[in-house]
Amino acid sequence: MVCSTAPSLGVDSVVYNYVKRKKPQLLLEMFGKERCRELEGQDHVYDRNAFLSSLQTVPLRLKRKERVSSEGEKKRVACDVPSMRTNLLRDDQPVLARSNGDTTQEPKKKKKAVVSKTVQEESASVMPKRPNVKITSKLAVFNYFYERQQKEALQLLFDEEVREDYGKKVEAMGIWMPSLARIYAWHRYVGLKKDVKQTCEIWKCRLCKKDFKGSLKERLQHVAIHENIPCPCVVEDCDAILRNPPGITTHLIRIHVLHIIDLNSQQYHKWRKTVKEFRKDAIVFRDKYFPPESFVGFKDCKIGNVARDFEDPKCQECGAMITAVTTRRNHVAKHLNLSYKCVFDGCEVKGCPSRLPSHFYTKHSRKIGDLSEEQLFKYKRIKLDFAKVMKEAVPKYFPYKVNVTEDGLLE
Repeated sequence: MVCSTAPSLGVDSVVYNYVKRKKPQLLLEMFGKERCRELEGQDHVYDRNAFLSSLQTVPLRLKRKERVSSEGEKKRVACDVPSMRTNLLRDDQPVLARSNGDTTQEPKKKKKAVVSKTVQEESASVMPKRPNVKITSKLAVFNYFYERQQKEALQLLFDEEVREDYGKKVEAMGIWMPSLARIYAWHRYVGLKKDVKQTCEIWKCRLCKKDFKGSLKERLQHVAIHENIPCPCVVEDCDAILRNPPGITTHLIRIHVLHIIDLNSQQYHKWRKTVKEFRKDAIVFRDKYFPPESFVGFKDCKIGNVARDFEDPKCQECGAMITAVTTRRNHVAKHLNLSYKCVFDGCEVKGCPSRLPSHFYTKHSRKIGDLSEEQLFKYKRIKLDFAKVMKEAVPKYFPYKVNVTEDGLLE
């Protein structure tokens, strides 16, 4: 019995490596002589922990669903299952388990969101909760052959009792059970991203087969071309509906002769809310059009950045070496004794625009998107004023390099 050829050589190589370690006598029977020879050539790329490290890097993305509002409109809301990352253990130990916590760091004192029982009951009826099933490397291999309905391979690798147990677990997991191809694709993406920094990513849309170079932001904007995610104009009495935030920006310039920096407090608050809602709705369809398997690679050159590539990192005033672009601006602000007061009434804390958001969150339990219309407009004016001052002051403290070679830009 010979396994059918999988689309990804990497996925087959990971399975081959696993079978080679566990039951090497079954390799020829399961893969065939030619396939074994081909996969053996790839075996040096995958060490004995390749499978476990793949499982460690794959996250469970937050599932979303649709619920019907009182007005009859469909709204997408997040399921109450937390996103998690796995903890690497030994091969015979569970590497992915249900957890009530989240890997993201949160402040110690944080108010929990109050969810009505009606919404919770409705959530349970629309999207089933993730079963309390632990995913091990053996279960992932079982699912690999189980998806392909290769019963002979399952009989060779697992005894009857284990097959019956794993079969129930896979059925119970349902949509929560990630395929081995997806696990490997995500592992490949994470591994490459660690080695290739400040470089543009390339993804291929599953529907239109078009390559996209850029960040997640650009991919979500493309999602709006295939899905109906309305973005209304922020100007009062304008009924224009655009496809995505860049469409609103173009509409404001062409029709209303307005740039984002020229919006008043009401319009700017509506703009930020629209962008936030767009991302929340568009990310629901991310895996539909840009799953981990659609990752192509990286461009062969870095993303250009004038401040990073041309500014001298040594301060001409005090001699400090500062490599981070944002930190340089904050450093210049210290020399100028420049700081801005918190936008909350009664709060006397001062700081740079880049540090105020963390203050809003830790002291006032508010993110930028949660600020009121007046507070958000104040913060916008702070950023504009800071940028204007830095444009004139930074070259005095961190002047542009005199000799910049092409090789230096690509380092």
